[in-house]
Amino acid sequence: MYEAGLRQVATPPQRAAMAQDIAVANRGFSKRDPIPESIDKENVVGGRWALGEKIGEGGMGSVFSATDLWTGNVVVVKLEAHYGYEGLGYEGSKRSFIREAIALSRLSGKNIVRLAGSGSHDGREYIAMEHVEGDTLESEIRPYTPLDRKIAKEALLQICDALQGVHEKDMAHGDVKPANIVLKVDDSGKVNATLLDFGNVRFLVPFEGVPTLVDEEMCSGSPTYMAPEQLDGPGDQRVDIYSLGIVMYQALTGINPFDSWVRPMPGVYEAVGRYTPPAPSTLTEGISQSTDSLVMRAMEKDPSKRFQTIGEMRAAIEAAF
Repeated sequence: MYEAGLRQVATPPQRAAMAQDIAVANRGFSKRDPIPESIDKENVVGGRWALGEKIGEGGMGSVFSATDLWTGNVVVVKLEAHYGYEGLGYEGSKRSFIREAIALSRLSGKNIVRLAGSGSHDGREYIAMEHVEGDTLESEIRPYTPLDRKIAKEALLQICDALQGVHEKDMAHGDVKPANIVLKVDDSGKVNATLLDFGNVRFLVPFEGVPTLVDEEMCSGSPTYMAPEQLDGPGDQRVDIYSLGIVMYQALTGINPFDSWVRPMPGVYEAVGRYTPPAPSTLTEGISQSTDSLVMRAMEKDPSKRFQTIGEMRAAIEAAF
C-alpha cells in the first residue's frame, strides 16, 4: 500500500479494499524478517521489492525487473524519477503514479496486468506489478509486414475484453498502443495478450480519493495513437476505441498511418485532426470490405461515428475477421 501518498488520498474503506485486491501468499520469509545480508538494501524498494535490471525508462521514471522478497516471485517495478516528469512537474508526477495504482487496484482479469503493491520510497512513488511473459506487440509488428491474421484477431479480442473491464469501472485507459500490449503465443498456438501501463488513465466519474491531475485539460497520450478529441481534453471511453482502431490498422498493414514517414503532412497533431488514412485493403491483400469498414469506423474523427462501446467493437471484430 502507499506508505505515504495513498494515506492522504484514499479513505480507510478504499485502502482496505485495495489491500484485499493486492494480497499475495506470504511465502519464503515474512515481512517481519530482516532483509537477507546477501541483498543490497540500497536496491530494495518499500522493504520488499529487490530491484534488478532496468528494462525501460520514460519521462516519469524507470521500470525494473525485481524480486518480491516476500514470495520470491519475479515482478516489475515502476519507480518515479527523482524530480518528477518535466511535463507535469514534481506534484503532477506523484499524482499520476497514485492514480495509476488506484486504477490497477480496481481492475482484474487475465488480460490486464495485475497490481502487486505500491507505495512511496525515499519520497518517490513506485508501483509493483506482475511480470507478464512475452514481447510487446510493438516488437512483433514489422514495417509493412502484417501480423498473422489469426493471432491479430485473438489479441484484439482479448484487448477488447481488457478494455471492457476498464470501461465498466468508469475509466478510460487513455494510451492504448502496441508498446502497452504484451503478446505471447505458446507452442500450441494459444495467444495471450495483456494490457499494460495505466499512467494516462482517466476517471470518468468522481471517485473519492483519486487525486486530480495538475491540468485536467492537458493533452496527454501518444500522439500517433491519440484520438482527435484528446488534443483538446481527456475525452471519454471512445478514445480507447479509436486507439485500438490504430493498433488494428497497424496489425493488418504493418504501419501506423500517422507515423512521420507515412503521413502526408509534417505535423502529427494536424494529421491526427485532418488526415484520413487509406483503407487497410489498399496496403494488404486479402482484407475484406467488412474488415475495412470495421477499422475505418473505429478510426472515425468524430467520436459519435465510431463504435459507441468496446463490446460493439468486439462483436464487429469477431464477425469481420
